[in-house]
Amino acid sequence: MAALLLAALFGARLDAAVETSGHAGSDALAGTADVEPSLTLRLPEIQLRYAPRLLTNSDGALTRQSAALSARWTQDRLWTWSAAARFHEGRSEFAGWDSIENILPLIRDELFFDGNAGFTYTPARGWAIDASAGWFTYGGLSDASQQLIPLQRGPQFYAAVRQVVTRSDEVMYELYNSYTSATGDRHTSLLKLTAGWKHELTPAARFSLSAGASDDGALRPVGSAELQYQAARGLDLRLTSGVGPHYSLATADLRDRAEIQAAARFSVDALSLRARAAAAKEVDAGGALGILGGEAGYRLSRNLSFSAGLESIRQRGVPESAWFAFAALTAGAQDIF
Repeated sequence: MAALLLAALFGARLDAAVETSGHAGSDALAGTADVEPSLTLRLPEIQLRYAPRLLTNSDGALTRQSAALSARWTQDRLWTWSAAARFHEGRSEFAGWDSIENILPLIRDELFFDGNAGFTYTPARGWAIDASAGWFTYGGLSDASQQLIPLQRGPQFYAAVRQVVTRSDEVMYELYNSYTSATGDRHTSLLKLTAGWKHELTPAARFSLSAGASDDGALRPVGSAELQYQAARGLDLRLTSGVGPHYSLATADLRDRAEIQAAARFSVDALSLRARAAAAKEVDAGGALGILGGEAGYRLSRNLSFSAGLESIRQRGVPESAWFAFAALTAGAQDIF
């Protein structure tokens, strides 16, 4: 009854799903059989998701829980407020699809939190000012896990001024600042200033470019470029490259790095495919890595879908390489109330 009242008063929707999956990898600990139920509450301006996971492998049963929040409120034509947060706790996983990160060891008690709140102010036609402040935490909770992945936490701040110059061009000026404390009484601060330009080549193709400088005790150049093509028939191609400071989750320090990534997504009817290739090289050190990955998904029915993927990583370091794979079957129900 309370659920129906909530739905009627606030326009709430509740979705539920259960994912059963199998995982394998070069690390013996990567092989698991998982069950993950999830609930997603959707309100007109807020979305909440919670998902506990049970994993079983040769060591027995492990747990992991995750939650996410996103909220957006338009006060008037000048002000828009937003907030977002992601949380994970428990058995760690390999780095996500969009990450270009070295191989991280698997631990039982990973903690991850990334949250921010901010606003967008539009003082005049074609102008926008963005600002947000947040907090980041990542690493192991126990002393043993912190020897493998240091516990890192600290505040972050972002601000930007954007101007639409023409129908095809936008310029922006961005500032990013962070301060991180890590296991072993280590501290890192970063200040980054960049100027950027976005250009619409065609209705389906866009190009962006940015350049600037960063300061973490030493002044260093920063730059990035991206070319994106989105076809009307479900094809998305993206090529990105950049150079600048990269915060290593494995060592909790900043390293100058150059990286490049090519990614493709394709979807038609019930089938979806994506693939990527990425490489990174530390500018002032010998570290380097390469990544190849692919994933396929198929919607068997409105409430049932299957997905599978494989990713391989090679790096200069220990271990030299790793791979992981998964297959998952997800059953869901939308608009429970």
